[in-house]
Amino acid sequence: DSRNITWAVDKQGNGVAYVDTDNAVHVLDTGIPSTKPTIGLSYVSEWSFPRTGNQQWHASIYPTRPLSSWELTVRRKWTGEVVHRATGTNARTSVSDNWDGRLPSGEFALNGAYSWTLTGKPTEDSATTTIGSGDSVISCGSFPFRGYACDGGPGLLGVKSTGEASWYGTRPLSTTPSQLYNNGYTEDWCLSCSGAARTSALVPFGDFNGDAYPDLLVRDGNGGMKAHLGIGQLDFGGRQTVSLGAGWMMYKSILAPGDVNSDGHDDILGVDADGKLWLYTTTGKGGINPRVQVGSGWNIYSRILGAGDLNGDGHGDLLGVDATGVMYAYFSNGDKGWSSRVKVFAGWNIYNSIVAIGDLDEDGRNDLVARDPDGVLWSYAGLGNGSFAPRVKAGSGWNMYKIII
Repeated sequence: DSRNITWAVDKQGNGVAYVDTDNAVHVLDTGIPSTKPTIGLSYVSEWSFPRTGNQQWHASIYPTRPLSSWELTVRRKWTGEVVHRATGTNARTSVSDNWDGRLPSGEFALNGAYSWTLTGKPTEDSATTTIGSGDSVISCGSFPFRGYACDGGPGLLGVKSTGEASWYGTRPLSTTPSQLYNNGYTEDWCLSCSGAARTSALVPFGDFNGDAYPDLLVRDGNGGMKAHLGIGQLDFGGRQTVSLGAGWMMYKSILAPGDVNSDGHDDILGVDADGKLWLYTTTGKGGINPRVQVGSGWNIYSRILGAGDLNGDGHGDLLGVDATGVMYAYFSNGDKGWSSRVKVFAGWNIYNSIVAIGDLDEDGRNDLVARDPDGVLWSYAGLGNGSFAPRVKAGSGWNMYKIII
């Protein structure tokens, strides 16, 4: 200034400094509140692929003010579960972090939407403040029950009487996680053909051959069954297959509830005409073990569903609907057995199709969808205790399909 005094102004803080003629530095408090730190620039992975070493999650964030300490947290977007946390001090210009997409257990994080949040303190004695946040997608990590697409969410297949079939899935960064969208793929599963050309059963499955991707079991009209191997997409037509052998026509229902013997591999159940329940455990490498009878009396149910884990213990559970429309849950004990049945509630005989779809609303609990005679699709959100919340309309026009699975 005119006195030959040099001033310095902290444009984000509340102080000014000057050097007097004796070269002494003075700092003054202007009384003006300091500016809250925000994000100036950020380069955060919108998509990351943890199974590919060079495409892991990375964040480089440039706050508008230096930070004396900071914390960067990554959560599942719809559940709030913390999957990764990093901290640091004295970030003068930037905050950087890498995450390999693994949980503390060492497992890959589930596919789908995640949110990150950066908090920090400009000075040691200041309060912690939220500096910024954003969304990312983990792709081709771990697949949930009935999750086939690398970008997360479950899949639902509709097959017309002509055999033309379409997959429906969710979109990871949608504002409504439970919204189903036609994925655009078209397959042909002929329901009216004869012999080996006919599709007599479609059974959504987990990873049958050990490549981490969930697969689809398809039984033909002669009773032969094959696993159509997935590639991380809602699309199975014409893919590589693995035979599970012949003789599967003996079962009126084939179920895939998940892992029922705690070996980490999804298993297969068959209900025969006498109501006996048979278990085929799988090897996780494209093979099955000899069947073992694990129940009887299942012919009291007009519908039986392999529902995945309904009560949070990690084992695959079953649902049965009797002729009067009452639904019952059977909880797996993780050792090839199930609990005594527990009544869910009645009224399910108004539907012509009920599907255990997995975690449609991505709240960490498996759900159901059901179609009424008018083609309206209803969703029932799982409560995590084997029961379900009141129904919510999930779509219409579904009577164009002869079957939905």
